[in-house]
Amino acid sequence: MVNILKINDKKVDSEFMDLYENGMRGGYYIGFEGARNHYNLRLGNTTILYGHPTSGKSQFMYQLLISMVVNYGMRPIIYSPETGTAAEIYCELIHCLTGKSMNKAHKNYITEKELYSAKAFVQEYFTVIDGNDEAGISFEQWFEYVKEAKKLYNCNLAIIDNWNDLDHDLKGRGNGLISEYLKYALPKWNRFAKYHNIHNIMVCHARNPTVEKGEQFPRAPRPDEIEGGSVWYAKAQSLICIHRNYIEHNGNFIQSNIVDIDIRKAKPKVVGIKGRFSLGFDLVKNAYYEEFEGYHRYIPTPFNNVDNNKSKVDSFYQSNIPF
Repeated sequence: MVNILKINDKKVDSEFMDLYENGMRGGYYIGFEGARNHYNLRLGNTTILYGHPTSGKSQFMYQLLISMVVNYGMRPIIYSPETGTAAEIYCELIHCLTGKSMNKAHKNYITEKELYSAKAFVQEYFTVIDGNDEAGISFEQWFEYVKEAKKLYNCNLAIIDNWNDLDHDLKGRGNGLISEYLKYALPKWNRFAKYHNIHNIMVCHARNPTVEKGEQFPRAPRPDEIEGGSVWYAKAQSLICIHRNYIEHNGNFIQSNIVDIDIRKAKPKVVGIKGRFSLGFDLVKNAYYEEFEGYHRYIPTPFNNVDNNKSKVDSFYQSNIPF
């Protein structure tokens, strides 16, 4: 329903005075000090994570979910066919939570006791959409599944990983053009978050990295390098670029385990401002960390068993991470 309102109208005035007395609500701290002044996650808004393939987008998305669940009791619903089946997604979540792998070949293979403890926690908070037939699911169906999950399980974080894995009605909604379709789809996705008081997160691929003239390595992608172009920047609320730089090792150049988190846009402005911070990724623990007084500082969970949530780890042995 659309309303035409004046500042003293009852519908506006109570909220307006609450904002005056209690301040603007900026959102939830995501657990990393580098992000504190640049990005917070607020219900009713949306976030787009984008970057080149193998840049760590999905891993950062899972880190956000773990932080929101552990620290604030939020309840995500995840659509991530790139990660795999529903069972494989739950394996990924348990690895993120515990730092212990579900793969028997890993030296940090999770014990049965640890597994059942983590499984109960995941059952309580996480839900997965599993499109298990050839057709997958459409963008419109995704809205319906999220509404049902909110009704059944009180889900308030809704994830699409990634945009290309949904079936999109380009002909019906965009005259066959992705840029025209996005002008319909992204505002609807934003309004959906506001109306249902949830936070939507979407992962998007930028086109494959290329080396510009005079550059040695690919630079971080611009928003208009996502398929559909500049509409992504125009219609996004929070827009975050995830980028892994290259380093030299034994005469070769490989991708580093250090990831730049670049907030390209933050709307509404109370949730953050443009800026960048860096995180390392620990392949064994399947978790991001910050450098802190010579230690690697992780986001704590009930299961990760890190002394004071800090660990001295040689970060280079895991440099070429297959995100």
